[in-house]
Amino acid sequence: MNRTLINCEKCGEDFSKNNFNKHLKSCDGSKKYVKLNNCPFCELNLNTLNSPQIGGHVRWCSKNPNRKQKTIFYIKKGFNGHSEDTKKIMSEKRIKWLQNNKDKHPWKSNNKFISKPCEYLKTILKDNNIGFYEEFTPLTERNYSIDIVIKNTNIGLEINGNQHYEKNKELKPYYQNRNYILKQNGWELLEIHYSSVYKPEFITQLINKIKDYKNELDLSFLFEKKDKINYICECGKLISCGAKNCLICHNIKNRKVIRPPYEQLLNEVEEMGYCSVGRKYGVSDNAIRKWIKNPKLSIGVRFPLGLQKIWNT
Repeated sequence: MNRTLINCEKCGEDFSKNNFNKHLKSCDGSKKYVKLNNCPFCELNLNTLNSPQIGGHVRWCSKNPNRKQKTIFYIKKGFNGHSEDTKKIMSEKRIKWLQNNKDKHPWKSNNKFISKPCEYLKTILKDNNIGFYEEFTPLTERNYSIDIVIKNTNIGLEINGNQHYEKNKELKPYYQNRNYILKQNGWELLEIHYSSVYKPEFITQLINKIKDYKNELDLSFLFEKKDKINYICECGKLISCGAKNCLICHNIKNRKVIRPPYEQLLNEVEEMGYCSVGRKYGVSDNAIRKWIKNPKLSIGVRFPLGLQKIWNT
């Protein structure tokens, strides 16, 4: 079906019925769409190209001076398009917004940052009738958030994971700077490793420290190294921790048909034939041929070539 076009008397261009009324409202007599015969940058004859290729060539032409500005985000990996001045402006606005909306901070609004050692310590403090504040921001100038702050005191408890420490068990520079700024403002921040929370001796020292400021608290800890556990299948192969058996043993256990020994299978085929042996075990004659062809891989499923090579070796 041919589309009917209407010619505009002002600009002389053709439009469809649906677009003609819209065009009349904005038409001023000048031609907005000019047909290009040659590329304005490399003078390529555009009549040899299809209509979608014409616009693509003009935009991505190698001699187009604006081509690098439009494609720098795709060419230079990791470039975010912001200058240093705009980054400073954005960070200042972000800081002001967080100061005015402290409850919407990611550490307070999102439940995925919940720490199990921290929650365990809170239950211990509740059992000992010790009041505390959760995710308390002591300074108005900074958005520092302390895990636990004891009521009516300037003592803060920060439960840290291994990511807060260097290899020499010292705090990373950011956390050292935070601790230094809080001490200058009259706060005592106790940096507690998460492993110490589960030690009863440390808990008794911590409770005595909260009740009497003069008591000392041992904050030393050890990095726990978990021994690598190798899970082994019944056949002696290594498997992943979530698997009960290797792939081959798993498929053998899931067989619907109990298969006879290999020598017995050969004798039955010589006596009765493939079809009768297949009817005996409830499978087809081609299945019997496969059992005989590959006794090692007669598992009932198709394996990748990599597994076949491993099994054959």
